[in-house]
Amino acid sequence: MQEDLTNPTRYENIELADMWKDIHGENYWKGLLDPINPVLQKEILRYGDFAELCYDAFDIKLSTNDLGGCKYGLSELFESCERARHSCSAGYEVTKYLYAETDALGRPVEQSVWIGFIAVSTDTEEIRRLGRRDIVVAWRGTETRQEWMQDARDILVRARLSFSRFKHKVVRAGFPTTAPLRNKGLGHRLSSTASLSDKGVRVEKGFLSCYISKGEDSRCARDTVISEIRRLVHKFENESLSVTLTGHSLGAALATLSSYDIKKILNSNFPERPLPVTAFAFASPRVGNRAFALRMEELGVKVLRLVNKRDVVPNVPGFVFNENSWRWLTKLLDWLPWTYFHAGVPIILDNNDIRNFDPAYAHSLTVYLHLIEGYVGEGRPFKSSGRKRPAPVVALY
Repeated sequence: MQEDLTNPTRYENIELADMWKDIHGENYWKGLLDPINPVLQKEILRYGDFAELCYDAFDIKLSTNDLGGCKYGLSELFESCERARHSCSAGYEVTKYLYAETDALGRPVEQSVWIGFIAVSTDTEEIRRLGRRDIVVAWRGTETRQEWMQDARDILVRARLSFSRFKHKVVRAGFPTTAPLRNKGLGHRLSSTASLSDKGVRVEKGFLSCYISKGEDSRCARDTVISEIRRLVHKFENESLSVTLTGHSLGAALATLSSYDIKKILNSNFPERPLPVTAFAFASPRVGNRAFALRMEELGVKVLRLVNKRDVVPNVPGFVFNENSWRWLTKLLDWLPWTYFHAGVPIILDNNDIRNFDPAYAHSLTVYLHLIEGYVGEGRPFKSSGRKRPAPVVALY
């Protein structure tokens, strides 16, 4: 008899180590969302803390020589940052910082801007608790004027993410320019119409630019992400591994985009060892078109989107033509550079329970984490323990 994945009691009294694949979306979170499973809830909050840590560590002060850098060195981030008090960093070690070139005017810049980090679990007890060794890629949301300009470049363009486009030889080493990709037979509702080609996959121009462009210092976010993931996968090739991406707003968009890139490369280079790639996306705008959403599902990328229904950002770009429009209309107008589709599975939150309707408040990551902490299930009363206290944050998109 086939197990009923939608039955919440299936997951009662199970530790994270025994259900981590379900927590990472192996079964599209069936039976875990309504009511929300407490183990999943804790993991969402933990990865949310990784994303919030990126805001805390970012140094935007114009008076510093390291404009747009991180306040702390690699070995100091988790110890020095205020968010290190939280459980997210326990047992993890930062291995790389991520930098992005965000000048939307197309001019070369002297220095790329710090936008996140890569970390890996190294503590034996933490690895045992997780049930595997976890690689985390955390992205920061919009903070600079240039990033605001990138956010506004909401035209869909071809996803230029082939292996041959890597900037540095050290990144290209070991990656074939062409590699067969297997259909894993996901059985999801969209898989039947998907193809094994990236033809037609388009993503938002500004998000793609943040991911693949580089400054005069030759730092490119994509180069760092792919080379470091490859290094860590080879280093721990005999262990159970997961790749988890997290971010808020622009960071959620970059987490979604990079999860697609990482999974495509891992599937091609390790066809006999399918590694789970999951994104926990907080307040994510739409990233790509319908073909992008289909391709994400076909590759096996799992995206859990946390959405505050009072937040406007998850409704853009593609405010008019999107996954909620009539299917025949979106198919007819799929060629337009403004027809977007969300990827992944949403959890719908509502800050009506905390009686504040300010758009900036509704979008803040602090409020998102508070709402998740008190979330019980769709349409169920908010029930907070008070551990996450909301505070307005002036940051949109």
